[in-house]
Amino acid sequence: MGIAPVNSIRIFFREFGEGEPVVLIHHLAGTHNSWREVSLRTDKRVITYDLRGHGRSSVPMTEYLIEDHREDLRGLLEFLDVEDPILVGHSIGSLIALDYALKYSVKKLVLIGALVSAPNPEPYERYVDVAMRLGMIALAEYRKNLGDFSEALIKNARAWN
Repeated sequence: MGIAPVNSIRIFFREFGEGEPVVLIHHLAGTHNSWREVSLRTDKRVITYDLRGHGRSSVPMTEYLIEDHREDLRGLLEFLDVEDPILVGHSIGSLIALDYALKYSVKKLVLIGALVSAPNPEPYERYVDVAMRLGMIALAEYRKNLGDFSEALIKNARAWN
């Protein structure tokens, strides 16, 4: 567990095991803990981290572009001296992993619930508005009321505070 200074922010990470590096990239409103229930082989070096604006990583008051997340990942991997990782991305994490793989070398790429782009930006604009005005717990409750957010993610959002 540690903090990597990356792109003028702090990225929180955890790593365990030894061997081939596997990097797990969480979904929007998730954290490194989103992967805690995943059973992995012990012969791998597993790295999980909190995206900027999530969990224990810095929360810069700027817009967050996929390219920013990609470069944060690059900085983290340089900090940890990792080359050619296996990237596993879930949801928005899949966009970050794919964008990284298009620019940098990876050994393997695993995309779970992969997104190409948001099908309609309007709901996401509302999500950003709710989060900015009322916070992540309010966003989790808002999405729960819409029926598109799990109780586990609400608990996760509460854990941030």
